[in-house]
Amino acid sequence: MTDVYVVSTYRPRFCGIAEFSANLVKGFKRARRSDESIGNVYVVAIDNNRQRTEYGRDVSLVINQYDESSWVKSANAIAGKDGKKVVLANMEYGIIGDYDSRQDNLTPFMKTLNERGVPVVVQVHTVKGENIDQYNTDVLRNSSKYGKAITIMSQIAGDMLSQEPYSLEGKIEYISHGVRAHERYSETDRRNVKSKYGLDGMIVVANFGYNSPNKGREYGNIGHLEFLKTLSESQRKRVVKIDSHGPHEGFASKEGGKYWIEYDSRFKALITNSGLRWLEVSQSQFKKLTRQDFEKHDVVLINRTLDNKTFGECFIMSDLIINPTRDPWQITSGIRAETQGYGRAGIFSSSLDSMENFMPGEAVIKEVIGKKKHATRLDEKRHIWDKSSGIVVDLIPSNGHDLLGIEPNLPVLDIEEIAAAEYYLLVGNDNQRTDMEDRSREKGRGIPWTRVALRYSRLFQEISEEEESKKEKLLYLKERDGQESIA
Repeated sequence: MTDVYVVSTYRPRFCGIAEFSANLVKGFKRARRSDESIGNVYVVAIDNNRQRTEYGRDVSLVINQYDESSWVKSANAIAGKDGKKVVLANMEYGIIGDYDSRQDNLTPFMKTLNERGVPVVVQVHTVKGENIDQYNTDVLRNSSKYGKAITIMSQIAGDMLSQEPYSLEGKIEYISHGVRAHERYSETDRRNVKSKYGLDGMIVVANFGYNSPNKGREYGNIGHLEFLKTLSESQRKRVVKIDSHGPHEGFASKEGGKYWIEYDSRFKALITNSGLRWLEVSQSQFKKLTRQDFEKHDVVLINRTLDNKTFGECFIMSDLIINPTRDPWQITSGIRAETQGYGRAGIFSSSLDSMENFMPGEAVIKEVIGKKKHATRLDEKRHIWDKSSGIVVDLIPSNGHDLLGIEPNLPVLDIEEIAAAEYYLLVGNDNQRTDMEDRSREKGRGIPWTRVALRYSRLFQEISEEEESKKEKLLYLKERDGQESIA
């Protein structure tokens, strides 16, 4: 058996990688029932210097993100543990040191493990496609040099790593993001959960995840407003958008919360001035809202990240997921994956992740490989939507201006296209949405976390066998050389 050490941010630290790792750890533990090669699973938590004391039993070691000696000490502690082991280290530039000063603590961590004979697999969450500096390439090249393999959740990003400027020569393995839900939720399930929350007969649009300026939430809401303008007042009262408005911890903690406060203030001023009727509640207050509360408001903001049960119920009762990002190079998204896991129709922006996972193959070829736009007018796009498992909305140049004036250099979303996509799915032929849900569900059913964990386990076994083969070959060569010297 091989013990697995998962190096990652971890709950209660709130970020996408922490959620990814928590779900993967659960997947490993379930996978042990059918795969005896998986031993104990330990978490090495990357802490952002807050001296947390509330980590759970999964966490065996805590690393100070900004202290190289803490990383090296943890590497030696892992290497000193008894038994066969492998380390799965999560790599995102913002968690391996102080990114502003281009600190890389992952490399000395891997180098120490490498010197002590502990294999490392690096799970890459970020591959920059532009504004790439030497630090970005060095981190990934060192990951390839000291790691036995790099795992990536995007095939397009995997291809990027083997090309300039990264030019990685080591093993690169594609393993999909996992999903919590992979069973078929019926229309009855959706109605039952809506009834529980007082939403009988209403259309529920939802957006989940952690909030920060690059998430594009403001574009999702203003696009939703443009859709609502096409409805009568009685129709508008039957549609509610539920936004999980909890901040991304890394953004919320920066400068003592200064930037989050500014963003939150501008976001709320924008949706107020736009004419959207909105309400902000806590998760407990959300569960007490009545049908009349939902009818009075276009958008309900839940001011924290949802717990697992509420998250799942909100996904089940949703008729549509809107999950934009302003990052065209995003290569993975937990919310995107869960949209497929729950079998829901969704509207996303044209990031690498969304184009790869929601657009039909021919459109991906034209958009990504051929560098050609698959359509230039909305009426020309519907034939692609008819084949997609989710609608991908164009990211367009900001020309130095965005809705909040906070990230003017990032691309922005086409608001008109968001509204048109909502209309297509919610007001058009009802089969369009249900057909898209079926296509989405078909993709999601193959990637439950247990199956994803088994794929990692197979990779660990392959690496172990390769290492054993190298040792046997080295031993053979030493014995042969010794016999020749005696002769």
